[in-house]
Amino acid sequence: MSKTFVNVIMSVIPALALTIIFRNGFAYEGIDTDLSAWGVFFSVFGVIYAIIAGFLLVEVLQRFASLSATLEEELNALQDIRDFLTYLDNQDATKKGIIKSLAGYVDKVSGDEWEEMQDLSKPTDSDTSMELTDLINSVAKVRVGNDSDQVALQLLVEKISNITTLRTKRINVADAQLPPRLKILLLFMSVFLIVGFILMHVANVYIHLLIVAGVTIAIVLNYLIIDDLNTPFDGVWSIGKGHFLDFHKKLSKTL
Repeated sequence: MSKTFVNVIMSVIPALALTIIFRNGFAYEGIDTDLSAWGVFFSVFGVIYAIIAGFLLVEVLQRFASLSATLEEELNALQDIRDFLTYLDNQDATKKGIIKSLAGYVDKVSGDEWEEMQDLSKPTDSDTSMELTDLINSVAKVRVGNDSDQVALQLLVEKISNITTLRTKRINVADAQLPPRLKILLLFMSVFLIVGFILMHVANVYIHLLIVAGVTIAIVLNYLIIDDLNTPFDGVWSIGKGHFLDFHKKLSKTL
């Protein structure tokens, strides 16, 4: 939060300073006649900016929510595997092997894979990981001796299938980023819009400063929010791995 406040202050102060500097210097003969043209320009430019900024904000919000939901579904599926082991009768060694593989997969997700998803310079490998393969192989060792074992095996296989799908979805959503050209366009339009309000002709200096400050704060906050949500594992709004770490601790205690 303090970083956001600093970024806003570092943007507002130069904007207000430039407003005072260029306020009188930009005045020219016939400026009153051109105010209508300025109004039309800012109206059109502002609408275009609002459309682009709104589209990008909705896009990153939806992606952030999708990634958060996918991680939660994947964790729930992992927890279900642990819980469904109760249906297995007289297979303690097999249960222990599944728990061990499960703990290894959770450790992989909260460790190496999490760091890979944070690193936007290279895509995360979405192919079946060695830890997931170990989990599949450990479930394959389940022996069907009665109806309870049969039900447990079906549930375990179904959940592993879900985990495989959710893992691929998680990695794809985490690797997705806003196109650089869109971010450049948003940055250019943001700066241009602020400069336009700085050069706008307003009779009262205090009203002018208030307008520039308000517009600058709104535009800077909007840009910071979009940039923050575009990197879901870093920043003010970030997805944490605390639930995975807690689950790993619980699994470790059962080994």
